[in-house]
Amino acid sequence: MSSDDKKSLVHPGDLLAAVRTRFGPDARIIDYQVVQGTETIQGFASLMLRAKVKVEDGDQKREINFMVKRTPVVALHAEMLASMGNVVEREGIFFDTLLPILEERSPSLPVVKALVCHKDALIMEDLCDKGFKTVAKDFGEMGRGALTLPIARMSFRQLAKLHAASLDIDWKQVAPPGFFAQDILMEGKAAEQFGEHFGKTIEMVIIPILRKIKPDLPGLEKYVEFLRSKTMFDNMIPFTKYDEANGPNLLLHADFHLNNTMFKLSEDGTPQDMRFIDFQILRYAPPYTDLVNFLYTGTNNSFRVQHEKDLIRIYIEAFNAAANRTPDLLDFDTFYTGYDNARYYGVVFALGAKPMLLMSQLNPDAGGEVTEEIMEAMQNTDLSAPAMAFFDNDPVFKQEMEELIEHTIEVFKRYVSIE
Repeated sequence: MSSDDKKSLVHPGDLLAAVRTRFGPDARIIDYQVVQGTETIQGFASLMLRAKVKVEDGDQKREINFMVKRTPVVALHAEMLASMGNVVEREGIFFDTLLPILEERSPSLPVVKALVCHKDALIMEDLCDKGFKTVAKDFGEMGRGALTLPIARMSFRQLAKLHAASLDIDWKQVAPPGFFAQDILMEGKAAEQFGEHFGKTIEMVIIPILRKIKPDLPGLEKYVEFLRSKTMFDNMIPFTKYDEANGPNLLLHADFHLNNTMFKLSEDGTPQDMRFIDFQILRYAPPYTDLVNFLYTGTNNSFRVQHEKDLIRIYIEAFNAAANRTPDLLDFDTFYTGYDNARYYGVVFALGAKPMLLMSQLNPDAGGEVTEEIMEAMQNTDLSAPAMAFFDNDPVFKQEMEELIEHTIEVFKRYVSIE
């Protein structure tokens, strides 16, 4: 996409509104340019652009960058997202309607700031200008150990603070009618597409590897049958819903993974500060899916096994401190039981996501634009041969798939009768 094409996608009126929100009603735009929005992973739920704006504010001239999130322009990209509804508008509702309530309760929430929100575009602060960056440069890094323990600890502390700010509010009444009626990822038209993607990965990657490494597994064909069934996918849905018995019910990010966070790091890589980005999905439910999503997509099995309980304790301590109730709202044993039950959601999500994160050759380059060719490849590539090539030649891929499948079998024993 040419620079002129990119510029045509950003309305100057939106930029002017953002400039005046930032600098006051007398500020004006001298000129602006629009470039690719990210040098790392390009988002798939929207089109990200960076507007470089020259501003005159009284006697002062200055330059400022804004991040612009808008609906996609590539036809296949737009078609893929249409089943989810307008996710840009949905995120705008979060910033305009829901976030102010959270910030009134907790003024220093670690959330990116949005200056202009409407159904076609969001204009947000450019966190890169403030020294924040994503930890992984591409999907391959995200799947192969970019996450460190200090980053995980900060992520869980800040997530707890965000969750605690949403306590004791009926978000179904606060949000527009129907906003939480369906999970936009797991139900409705989007679920068909999401299920098709997962089904393709499971059929072409997971099942062949399962057969290869577990040919003598008791009940093997029962597990294969369950992996192919719509039931496996549908069983995830209850974990995304309001649940009176397994609360507290909270406002969830619902797409909490390593690259939906940005960090300010010291020279040795220690996190100093962080911000959450990409509030397009959102859920009103118990908190467990946010935790399992992060741990099952952004870490390997050994990291999760070694640090999982400590990270959950960190989350509970930070949540109770932010909630500031006596007695504490969360205790470890009860919360861990809820988390352990929701492990199913994390396992199934990992079955569909981890192979694609690890097979880095099948992912777009860091900073690359989402093109028609990339979207066609995502929809039409036969994964069978690449998956087996990775399994036979890539020790990291082989180990992660073996450990994920071994763990999946243990979790599925609650759902699959092999007798």
